[in-house]
Amino acid sequence: MMHEVNEKIAALAAAYNAVWNEPDVSLRRKAVEELWTEEAIHCTDTSEEKGHDAIESRIVEAYDKFVDQGSFAFKPLNNVSHHHGAIRLGWVMVPSGGGKVLGAGTVFILLGKDGRITRDYQFTDEV
Repeated sequence: MMHEVNEKIAALAAAYNAVWNEPDVSLRRKAVEELWTEEAIHCTDTSEEKGHDAIESRIVEAYDKFVDQGSFAFKPLNNVSHHHGAIRLGWVMVPSGGGKVLGAGTVFILLGKDGRITRDYQFTDEV
């Protein structure tokens, strides 16, 4: 049974996607602190980042490579689902001006009791 995505989950998913496109350093850091717990872990197939500083560095690395220098944007797919403190959402990477999808993935998030992310698993999908 799929639960209806409530406003709080939808807002968290939107904020999660937005932080990867955020050009303002201070707003990006504020978003990291609001979205992830201090001890949160963000994992990809090649890395594991723990804590705000490491997660922020990972986001900055992706932003610099793809958004700032690459002129791409990360866009959410309209497929957020959740249950029992877990959220699944999809994303794509497209040219900033629009065009063909060049990257895609799925994120699986575990939430803590305070509603912030404790574990964040990012999977890259075949395009």
